Amino acid sequence: MNRSERALAAIVDTELRLRQEAIQAADDRTLRRLREAGLYFRAIGEVAAYQRRQRDAARATAALIDMRHEIADPGRTA
Repeated sequence: MNRSERALAAIVDTELRLRQEAIQAADDRTLRRLREAGLYFRAIGEVAAYQRRQRDAARATAALIDMRHEIADPGRTA
């Protein structure tokens, strides 16, 4: 690896480290704000899983409501 390649590698390493630090800072801010709102998560992965479960529950509820309306009025269009 020549000097130019080493310099480029150092730049890439630095930028990736800075990006990772920014992501970690954003994650920390998010977790802090969620704690302030009364939601206690240890990691962003837990937040994403919670969000998926909530969305799935909302979709299931909407599907049940649609089915109930269809049973009550079979000719009704959505």
